[in-house]
Amino acid sequence: MRRVRSCCRFALAAAFATVVPVGVAQAQEAAARLEEPAAEPTSAATAVTKPADEADPTEKNPAAERRSGFLVGTSFGVGPAAANGFPNDARKVNRAAHYTESGVGLGTYGSIWLGGALADGFSFGVGFGGGTIYGDGVESGGGGIFFHADAFPLFSFGGALRDLGVGLEAGTGGATTVDDQEEVLIDGGGAAYVSSTIFWEGLELWRIRSGPYLGAHYMWSDTVRRPQLLVGFRTTLYTGP
Repeated sequence: MRRVRSCCRFALAAAFATVVPVGVAQAQEAAARLEEPAAEPTSAATAVTKPADEADPTEKNPAAERRSGFLVGTSFGVGPAAANGFPNDARKVNRAAHYTESGVGLGTYGSIWLGGALADGFSFGVGFGGGTIYGDGVESGGGGIFFHADAFPLFSFGGALRDLGVGLEAGTGGATTVDDQEEVLIDGGGAAYVSSTIFWEGLELWRIRSGPYLGAHYMWSDTVRRPQLLVGFRTTLYTGP
C-alpha cells in the first residue's frame, strides 16, 4: 500500500509540474494579445476603388488648347456697298424728291473689340467700328458700337477646322452721306446694325491668331439703308496660356 500511495503521489506531482507551466504560458500569451492594439476595421466604403469617371475632376474641364483669357481683336475689309435713304428731316423723310441712292460703290470697314475667350470654341466682347462708302459723286461715312461674338462649331473635328469660325455683331450706329458740295443727302442717326462673318484664323504668331474673312454688314433706320459685303483680314490677341 505504501508503495502504491508513493507511486500515485509521484504521478500527481509529475502531472502538476507538466500542466502548470503550460497553463502559465497560455495565460501570458492571452494577456499579451489583450495588450496589442486592435486592428482598424476595413470598411466596404474604403475598400471600394474610385470610379474611373471621377478619378480626376480636371479631366472633365481640360485646359484650353488655342484660345483663353482676355482678348483684343481687329479687322479690316473692303467690298461693294451702297447707301440709300433720306435726310433726317421730318419734311423730307419718305418724300421721293429727297430720296438718294448712292449706287454700288467701294466700301471700307474697320473695327476693334475687347472681350474674353470663354472656351476654345467661343469668345465674346464689345467693340466699335466704322467705314466709308465711295459712290457715284457721293461719300458715305458711318460707324457704331456693337456686341461681338465668335464661335468655332467645328473645333472638335480637329485639324484646320479648329480655326474655322463664324462671327456675329449687333449694335447701333449712324451714317451720313454727302455730295461733292458737302450737302447732306442721307442722315441715318440711331440706326440698327448687324454683321455676320465667316473667318479662318489659322495663322499663328506667339499668342496672336489671324486670317482672312468674308462678311456682310447691314445698317438700317427710317432714313437709311446701308448694305455692305466685305473681304478682309482679322487678327486676335489671346492673353491666356
